[in-house]
Amino acid sequence: MNSGAFPPSGGSSGTITYSETAGLRQRKCYDDAHGEPHVYDNWRADVLRRCQPTEYDEERRLLYVAMTRAEDHLLFAAGEEPNTFLEELPVEIETLEPGISSVDIDETTHTQFSIDAPASPGSEGHSPHSLMDDSIYEDGSDGRGMDFGSRVHEFAEDYALGKDVTPDNDDERHVKALLDGLSGDLRVEERAYLPLRVDGTQVTLSGVIDLVHVTDDTVEIVDFKTDLSRHAESEYRIQLSVYYHVLNEWFSTHTVTASLFYTAEDTRVEIEPLSEAELVELAGNHRSVIE
Repeated sequence: MNSGAFPPSGGSSGTITYSETAGLRQRKCYDDAHGEPHVYDNWRADVLRRCQPTEYDEERRLLYVAMTRAEDHLLFAAGEEPNTFLEELPVEIETLEPGISSVDIDETTHTQFSIDAPASPGSEGHSPHSLMDDSIYEDGSDGRGMDFGSRVHEFAEDYALGKDVTPDNDDERHVKALLDGLSGDLRVEERAYLPLRVDGTQVTLSGVIDLVHVTDDTVEIVDFKTDLSRHAESEYRIQLSVYYHVLNEWFSTHTVTASLFYTAEDTRVEIEPLSEAELVELAGNHRSVIE
């Protein structure tokens, strides 16, 4: 095999030595009559690399990282020979002829890169509060204002996170007592997103959960309310229902409950959540009004 086909690797011998375990170690074409060279150093790794391009794994990982950094729009651009991954994406590739013209520039200038991004066909976004009847709050003339409510919520968050804070009023003392009685994992200000299909359109309801208490087998949603009465409880039920269905999906093996904690009364009221179908109906009514 290979007798007389290759020059020696050194010395005066006229033949090359072939080893079944090591293969041939030279990467040169010595005889044009043989066409493309098939002599490799470390031939096993070379042949495998050409047959199985494992570099694609790293390229695919980098592409994924780059794509997931996009917030609103994702723009792909390629030359005459697009990358294999671009050709395999489920998107239409549009060919553009670049408008190039010569410009005489006397000095260096900086121009911001900008593109006309198409309108996103993504889902509509709404807050659970948009489904609630605001007129019900008109009956709450005995409220204490948004600033007071914000301070109590801020205290609840800080105390749950273990910060060194001291309650300044009865509402905050009630919050402290409630949190001290919870033995599981406390999560505050959790973002919740509930996608729904409303009249053929994807609608996402999103909000912030005041407190999530997680134990080995239960998940409790707690929403702090500084109201001095319970006149808005029916509307708060809509808000907590959204949170309930989100966490029921996240913690499928846990029992999920939702409750309101009235800080002035030091009272916790469990809420029976609306079904997803009822939320879809409310969202559909809301879309009809704004349209």
